[in-house]
Amino acid sequence: DKRVSQVAVAMGLSAISPDVFQRALYSANRSLAQMAVELDQRSRRLQRSLALLELLQSVSAALAASDDLRSMLEAYVRAMCAATWLDHVQAVVPLSRETVLLATGERTVDGVASAQVRSVSAGEWLRSQQLWSRSPAYLRGSFRLLNGSQGELAVRLRQDPDVSAKEIDLGPFVSLLGLAVERAVANREAADIAERLKVQAAQSAPAAPSPAAANSVESDQRLRLLGEMTAGAAHDLNNAIAIMLGQAQLGMLVEDVAEARHYLGAIEKSAKDCAATVRRLQEFARGTRKSQAGRTCDLAAVARESVEITRPRWRDEAQKRGIQITPVVDVPESLLVDGDAAAFREVLTNLIFNAIDAMPNGGTLAVRAWSEMGRAHLSVRDSGVGITPEVREHIFEPFYTTKGEKGTGLGLAMCKRIIEEHLGEISVFSRPGAGTTFLISLPLAGAASDAKAEGPVLQMGRTLKVLVIDDEPQVREVLQRMLRLDGHLAQAASLAREGLEAFGQERYDLVITDLGLPDMPGWDVARAIKAGSPATPVVLMTGWSEEQDRPLSGGGVAAVLVKPFGIAELRQVIRSVVPEGEARATADGSPGQNRSGG
Repeated sequence: DKRVSQVAVAMGLSAISPDVFQRALYSANRSLAQMAVELDQRSRRLQRSLALLELLQSVSAALAASDDLRSMLEAYVRAMCAATWLDHVQAVVPLSRETVLLATGERTVDGVASAQVRSVSAGEWLRSQQLWSRSPAYLRGSFRLLNGSQGELAVRLRQDPDVSAKEIDLGPFVSLLGLAVERAVANREAADIAERLKVQAAQSAPAAPSPAAANSVESDQRLRLLGEMTAGAAHDLNNAIAIMLGQAQLGMLVEDVAEARHYLGAIEKSAKDCAATVRRLQEFARGTRKSQAGRTCDLAAVARESVEITRPRWRDEAQKRGIQITPVVDVPESLLVDGDAAAFREVLTNLIFNAIDAMPNGGTLAVRAWSEMGRAHLSVRDSGVGITPEVREHIFEPFYTTKGEKGTGLGLAMCKRIIEEHLGEISVFSRPGAGTTFLISLPLAGAASDAKAEGPVLQMGRTLKVLVIDDEPQVREVLQRMLRLDGHLAQAASLAREGLEAFGQERYDLVITDLGLPDMPGWDVARAIKAGSPATPVVLMTGWSEEQDRPLSGGGVAAVLVKPFGIAELRQVIRSVVPEGEARATADGSPGQNRSGG
């Protein structure tokens, strides 16, 4: 008690009794322990996502080494069987109305993968598909070819308590298979055309290439780029995980609440950047790319944030190694450019990590930004070992690295691609022993874009009664807390059946349901809700980004909320689907004052 009293007096809390202070301290420690458990669970999920990306990279590499359809399918299913979370793979490509090419892969208990490719009747394939679909661990996805036929990928999961079907996104693997099939078909048709031209010689007009053959080069390029992007995404996720783990460990060591909130904010930014990395990969795999037109970000703020979230590397790890890295940040208060803040943060994080690696004995890390002649300029400079002209010539090429096994050679290639996607340029200036400077140049945001910069997020001016349906306890809890922070009444159900029963007993202003419920798909839940109450809006939550592009009319869904999302995204969706009422503005993403309920 004496020690507790001394601590309380030192903190200016002399009026508080030791008993009250001890209870408060116990409560704070319990909250920190709960945060540590949640961070560990999130880290495990990110590690599983990283394993999926590494599998996608190895599958794309296997496809790139195969030309004809049969060898390509065999390489594909064999590479897929390297995944420890599945035991059977089946890929189907239609050859005609009566015949399909069936590729099957098996993973044995000792981890050995076997593959077989054979032609079977469509009826035999359908019968095997019906047997497969009875398994609860069965996942499938389909792809459409240029000739209008439809192929399929199906996998059966192993019995593993650490992996659930909801965490496996087959979308990129299905898209990759479709691209590879198109390439193989195009190569075969191109070879047939070349053979016919040899026979015809110059006596007749050359045969016109088919649409598939015309797309052969594009398919090859997309396969190569997808392989690079998956490896680059894994590289960036590793960076983000390192940041989050470092910030989490620092946050658990501090006792000051304000400082702990600072570390939590850095973790939140890194988590959002992870989500943005995965979504960019999903968009590329599906052959889509969402336009950044009309989106404005503050490059100066991104620079400050990037230096801050990498602090565990340039300060704490450096101190452990007995060296000092001094950061110098010279940026204006604001520097607006058109584009994606998460993508720019990804670029700067890569450049800062490279700068740290280039200073094994410590030094200066300088990040500067300025505007000149209608363009925004940003530089990252280190006082490290420098690079030779030979290395400088190849530094932005994929898979080129000077770090040996420690490096992937993809960080700078990804940086270059992101900057060029935003109509910018990136260059490097260096000489051995004199440090290195990376310079980025981007168009400044125009006056029209300035007006579209993100403003305050509006909350509903009235209390809503919301039904949340999700089988993940943590998702339900977080979503309920978000809703209650805005003063809404939130009730939760873990299954579709429970949710529909609750909806039948009470009136709700809004229903938010997950897509992948164990007992019923979210689309069917929405139709059931609309059948009983056509005026009640239904929002569908999903981690599958392609659902966002699915037509909503006729499905009973008013909007799709792609995971992961924050308070700002949740508020925006609610305001878009609930009839307008009085609204009040708050800072972006911050909770508003509680009103009645909750």
